[in-house]
Amino acid sequence: CIRDRDEVGKLFMRKGYEGEEVFLFDPSEYNKDEGKQYTVGSISPNKDGSLLAFGVAANGSESSTILVMDMTTQKLLSEAISPCWGFAFWQKDNKSFTYGKLNSDDVTDQNRQMNTKNYLHVVGTDSSKDPVVFWATDYPELKISPEEIPYVFYDKDSDKTLLYAQTVERNAKIFMADDNDLTKEKIDWTQIVKREDKIESLYTDGTHVYMRSKKDAPNYKVLMTTLDDTDFSEATVLIPHDEKAVLTGFAITSEGYYFTKRFNGIETKVYHLKEPGAKAEELKLPFTAGSADLGTKGVNHKELWVTMSGWTRNTARYRYDPADKSFTYEMLSSKVDYPEFENIVAKEVLVESHDGVMVPVSLIYDKNMKKDGSNPVMMYGYGSYGISISPFFSTIFLTWVSEGGVIAISHVRGGGELGDAWHKAGYKQTKPNTWKDFIATAEYLHKEGISSPDKTMIFGGSAGGILVGRSMTCLLYTSPSPRDS
Repeated sequence: CIRDRDEVGKLFMRKGYEGEEVFLFDPSEYNKDEGKQYTVGSISPNKDGSLLAFGVAANGSESSTILVMDMTTQKLLSEAISPCWGFAFWQKDNKSFTYGKLNSDDVTDQNRQMNTKNYLHVVGTDSSKDPVVFWATDYPELKISPEEIPYVFYDKDSDKTLLYAQTVERNAKIFMADDNDLTKEKIDWTQIVKREDKIESLYTDGTHVYMRSKKDAPNYKVLMTTLDDTDFSEATVLIPHDEKAVLTGFAITSEGYYFTKRFNGIETKVYHLKEPGAKAEELKLPFTAGSADLGTKGVNHKELWVTMSGWTRNTARYRYDPADKSFTYEMLSSKVDYPEFENIVAKEVLVESHDGVMVPVSLIYDKNMKKDGSNPVMMYGYGSYGISISPFFSTIFLTWVSEGGVIAISHVRGGGELGDAWHKAGYKQTKPNTWKDFIATAEYLHKEGISSPDKTMIFGGSAGGILVGRSMTCLLYTSPSPRDS
């Protein structure tokens, strides 16, 4: 968490929700003589909480160092493993973990992420002697390409070892091994998910495998099969495809299954399915959620947490009790109110794009805004990899609005707001729809008097740079209409 005027977050521990916070680690003090600014990335405690592995990275680098802390003394051990992806996956023995390592710490090295290896580290041993537990070169029969990044980890719910071959491709490629002894010279891997299965997420319990799939289901469905028979062509449909909503999340507890659906790209609802074949029940949330994320303690526990937020509603975390269907506020940080934002409202509109397709746009503005074209507007978009911009609470956005500005989030094609079909409609050959949707949004804002060309700002990060760059060049070099470029 970040306190007072900290530039970066510090690491704390709390035993239980009501427990006292205990300071663990300040990344700003780590290797201070180097003159670099470190931040904490992934955090991974082992099963009994006696050890904690976490990643730190310097100056925004994707190269991380894995550190290990003894939680009985709250002191760092001698481990400092780098350059890594930063993720540590604890093994069944509770004293070792697997991790992926980059080939080089040099960001200009074009091969540093190619054909990478996974290692096994036993806490307290010399990491320079860690054995390689997976390298695609040793398993040519698995046909893992050099650009696919392997992640090997123990899955406690199924008591199996899983291997993910990760890329920007959303369709998963997953292998499973019955044997959890990674010290063997050769592991017997079985591929359980192929990319053509169009499965994006996999979940397990003691007897079943569950998959969030978009095969013949652009808004997704959840399939289930047994751990002993992972032939998905014969899998049972646990949660069917819904043409009116996108299935965005799934979780398993001892009380059954929970899942989330997003409607019109902007409202998320939560459902409880007690058992296969039963009727799912919609939960009555404390407030209308723009986005909702599910969290559990595992398949053998009843606890469920729902974290919700919206464009004008601060993030709030609640614990759900299935016995009386109640929600209890359990935000880990202090509750903060923003009376200065009380006049700000959010509205969802549909904007006609160049080909007649209606594009969802989220507008955030002061309720007393005048439509005279004088309002400075900040347009934001992404539109890649099927990633959705779900409603979130941003004090930066809302401060802009409180000072007289307007925020316009255009949910352009290429994102996942309206399912996989929306992603594919702004992908490869159809990619021009991404920036044409954005341009159409700007034209709508000007036509409606919300803003004007000389008061319009556009921005996007990472793959959103494609959106911004092409929107600019279309406007600069096309005539008479950039929408037809």
